[in-house]
Amino acid sequence: MAKKSLAFTQPESDRPSFREVNGPPDSAAVMRLLWEKAANHLSPDELAWMADADEMAMLALGNLKSVLQSLALGGNKISSGGDETVAFFFCSEQMDTVQSLMEVAGAANYRLREMDKRSSAGA
Repeated sequence: MAKKSLAFTQPESDRPSFREVNGPPDSAAVMRLLWEKAANHLSPDELAWMADADEMAMLALGNLKSVLQSLALGGNKISSGGDETVAFFFCSEQMDTVQSLMEVAGAANYRLREMDKRSSAGA
């Protein structure tokens, strides 16, 4: 039986399996793994708290936008020593983290809606 996807925009088959990942874990992979392991054990209050992760994702996107605008406008001069690469990897990592926050928030919201449906059907 196939596992349900935690992301509603990306099929699980398109994401790497956590058991196959080698090397140091990134923050997005850690969040996804923790969600995968904990999702079935969370209370409705905990799910509601996790559903609010979309607010944190929006804040992180705003911060990332500010960094990118500053770099684009030359406010923070980057020396010619590969600093551009570091900045781009930082931005890429932040985008991946934001995406995983949004996935967890979406999955938590979905579980809450399903719980409401079941409780309404049983009432």
